[in-house]
Amino acid sequence: MKLTVLLENTAARPDLACRHGLSQYLEANGRRILFDAGPSGAAVENADRLGIDLAAVDTCVLSHGHHDHAGGLPAFLERNATAPVYLKPEARGRQVGRKRDGYLYIGVDPVLFAQYGARLRWVEEETDLGDGVVLLTRITRNPDFAQPQDDLQIETGTGYVPDAFLHELILTVREGDGIHILTGCSHSGIVGMVETVLARFPGVPVRSVTGGFHLMVVPRQDRMNCTPEFACALGDKLRTLGDFPIFTCHCTGQLAFDHLHERLGGRIAYLRGGMTVTL
Repeated sequence: MKLTVLLENTAARPDLACRHGLSQYLEANGRRILFDAGPSGAAVENADRLGIDLAAVDTCVLSHGHHDHAGGLPAFLERNATAPVYLKPEARGRQVGRKRDGYLYIGVDPVLFAQYGARLRWVEEETDLGDGVVLLTRITRNPDFAQPQDDLQIETGTGYVPDAFLHELILTVREGDGIHILTGCSHSGIVGMVETVLARFPGVPVRSVTGGFHLMVVPRQDRMNCTPEFACALGDKLRTLGDFPIFTCHCTGQLAFDHLHERLGGRIAYLRGGMTVTL
């Protein structure tokens, strides 16, 4: 599998845009997949600069219903006339962030549902897209490694409730005798997500894990929403789940990455916009 980061909070090249968000382009088993689209059309612009033809993408997957991953979908759908977008029905919810002065809507722009509804494929259960690509929708959280995220909530008709992240899914890609795991922000907890995949595919070795781990205080790369002890314990736990490389980015943050790197060493790397890895 070949993975290119189209957009991330940082960029590896000065000619690439960077935004708080994430978009990744995958080539695997003959498929071309866009996994998230960032917060704006910047991911499409970066793809052009990287020489990646998004019009040739055959599948798009939205990891969860937050604007920093979904805001660029209209720009992608204007560029690409055929690829369906797979997402969970819960992504239609009103995801909000609690701020000091009230609540900020951080969900998917309703324009996506109104103008591009025919392109959307609602994923309620595990879905096999063919060519070794499977979307997992039922995520088992490991409470020891799931950070409290009280500032992320859902607006309902009667008020606000904690976000249970039912709008989140896992993208898995089976190649040969192994499987790659990709997440967006791992709001459900990266440990629980890896454990979900291991339980679903018993005996199949994990070849890589890629995604944000939501350990930073948005949008500060230099501040964590957890203690250093938690970040180190997370690194120790990931090390016990298998001998696979880990590629993180976006909402993990640089400071949390440094703590994870203390525990995982060369097994973990930080991905920036424009970087390509072959797994």
